[in-house]
Amino acid sequence: MIIHERIEIEPKTVELVLARSFVRECLETLDIAPSIVSLIILATDEALSNIICHGLTDPNTPSTLQVEVRATLDKIQIYIHDRGIPFDSSDFQSHDLSEHIREGRRSGLGLHLIHLACDDIEYQSSPETGNTLCLTKRLLESISPLSA
Repeated sequence: MIIHERIEIEPKTVELVLARSFVRECLETLDIAPSIVSLIILATDEALSNIICHGLTDPNTPSTLQVEVRATLDKIQIYIHDRGIPFDSSDFQSHDLSEHIREGRRSGLGLHLIHLACDDIEYQSSPETGNTLCLTKRLLESISPLSA
């Protein structure tokens, strides 16, 4: 494992900048294309936004979100753990992007963007341990830490 770092954030949208910075700082230590870094940050931001806005709706339930970055030679994985409302993936429908834009809708593309940015998405939920989302981006070439 090249990277294995974790951060906890409060479930507030103002904390998204901290999560994005954390992921960027982890990934910028690797020799990977900036476009890949941007895709991973986009997917992480969208997933966290959805969790904060839709999964953690009870303000009386104290909770934090854990964001974990793992990198090996052939893939990058972002794990997001929360204790919010479980997500029902059967509700997900792919969008016709042209129609979405034509209708002037400004939201509702988060899951679509996550699916476009990631190669694999795994989700597990349990009343005992909470929810864990794993976003995986496979790398075509092996990666290595940047030299100092």
